[in-house]
Amino acid sequence: SQRGLARDAEARPERAEEASHASFAPYRAIFEGSPIGIALCDLEGRAVESNPAFQEMTGYGSDELPALPFSHYTHPEDRDLNLSLFAELLESKRTHYQMEERYVRPEGDIVWVHMTVSLLRDASDNPQFVIAIVENITKRKQAEEERRRWETFLDSVIENIPSMIFVKD
Repeated sequence: SQRGLARDAEARPERAEEASHASFAPYRAIFEGSPIGIALCDLEGRAVESNPAFQEMTGYGSDELPALPFSHYTHPEDRDLNLSLFAELLESKRTHYQMEERYVRPEGDIVWVHMTVSLLRDASDNPQFVIAIVENITKRKQAEEERRRWETFLDSVIENIPSMIFVKD
């Protein structure tokens, strides 16, 4: 009977690990399948874990991102604000921040994103990781720019037309 107890004791950690993996599986599926980019970053701003949507937005693979701080793929005009907000987050001056910024992919393409960035703490309340939830808003930004161009064009037509314009609603 002692041998049976010993076998049961040896099997318990394996069963616990299997149960842990089974309970984690739905979260991993959400992470991998989400159309929203998700990146778990270290305190230096490097994405140590990222999902395919985030990798697509940045243009870098899961093997490349851990070596690159986010400032590497952030558009130069957006970099200072993001670095400032990131520093405030690490200094506990804020719990999270949101911003729109541009990523510059390796081939030079620009991807507009809206991101929410939060600090994750360990059991002792020390900063441990930063999580970024990132949505690609490039199409929305392109539509806004197209609308602005049309408004400018129409304003120009109205200003330069030699006769009166009547608009009936």
